[in-house]
Amino acid sequence: WVANTPVDAPRRLWVPRAQPQGAYQIEASTDLGEWSVIGAAELVPGSGRYEFAEPQLGLRYRFYRVRVP
Repeated sequence: WVANTPVDAPRRLWVPRAQPQGAYQIEASTDLGEWSVIGAAELVPGSGRYEFAEPQLGLRYRFYRVRVP
């Protein structure tokens, strides 16, 4: 994923192709070189989908990737 508009409200990211009972870490980068874990995707009850809400607002852009710990 990439967010290329200012993040001025909580942004929700969906984890595609998630496996039930999986654990997914969300990492973020502003330069695609250095990545930091910024949280974990959580299972949305009854949907079978995982969701992550961006915790840091006011960024111009940010890249995301999902990792399985």
